[in-house]
Amino acid sequence: MNRRRTACPSALALSLVVIASACAGRQTLPPAPPQPVALSAAGPVGAPSVRVVATAYELYAPTDTAARIAREELDYAASVFRSSFGGKLPVLAVVVFPSVEAMRTFDWFPLRRRGLISLPWLVELGDDPSRGRGGLEGTRALSHEACHLFLIAHTGRTLGRTASRPTGAPRSYGDPALPDWFDEGVATLCEFPALRAQRRQQLGRVSDRTIPFADFFRMEHPLYAQVQALLAAQRAAAGTDTTSKPRGTTVQRLTIPLGGIPGLDAERGAVFYAQAHSVIEFLAERNGLEFVGLLGEALARGQSVDQVLARQVRSVPRDVSALEREWKAWLAKKG
Repeated sequence: MNRRRTACPSALALSLVVIASACAGRQTLPPAPPQPVALSAAGPVGAPSVRVVATAYELYAPTDTAARIAREELDYAASVFRSSFGGKLPVLAVVVFPSVEAMRTFDWFPLRRRGLISLPWLVELGDDPSRGRGGLEGTRALSHEACHLFLIAHTGRTLGRTASRPTGAPRSYGDPALPDWFDEGVATLCEFPALRAQRRQQLGRVSDRTIPFADFFRMEHPLYAQVQALLAAQRAAAGTDTTSKPRGTTVQRLTIPLGGIPGLDAERGAVFYAQAHSVIEFLAERNGLEFVGLLGEALARGQSVDQVLARQVRSVPRDVSALEREWKAWLAKKG
């Protein structure tokens, strides 16, 4: 079972991405090439004043600095995703909000009507906009979230769907056709090098607690149910406030501090994120980024990881047990 947060404008923008953050590190992917852009102040009523139009996104931000930083992350995510999956990317409508109230009351309908996939993002004015949602410098989590949406749209095209989610599908963490580990692994692949280095360091600290692949490839995101309960409590509390009436879609965000939230199994979540990143990085390093795309399309069509491995002619193990052994040997060499 899979879970997702921002596949449509009415979805909830969660901040699970920085739970496992630690320190800075090395770069393993080339920087994204600059994308052609056009700047203007035009946009939907209530949108932040700076507008940037590029191949894979339409961005609205409250300041030039916030727009520049968001562009760097969105261009990076688009470049990495395209290297893995190819094809034409969907156009995201990314709105950087200067306050929670502006986010909650924004009318998404004009952007939805044009077929754009909405991604809300909050940067409090006065904050360093390069910081992630957990407040840690260098996390740059917007590229992670954009990659989630690129993946949902790509999976929809792979399966011949006209929308990002099949009609009647239950609300879920990711695309219902994809396992959660793959969804998060691909998103971490689109993160800036500093955050990816943090994932590696986190995994090094919990290497004795990694999740066996037989369970890992089938499990749902370990924090989803707990976060949904916390969000439900937030919504219930917000419902008692009748001083403001949101126009259009209400978008809510839960920020999870690096120190965690009482009752939230942050350690299990940290292992899950770090391991998802490591497995995807292992496969990409060994077989190329395009193999990640081939694996995703096979998983979306209902094949298991074992089935994908069994029919590959590349130098990959032929079953999950062998894959886990080779991954651990690869980790040991990395030190």
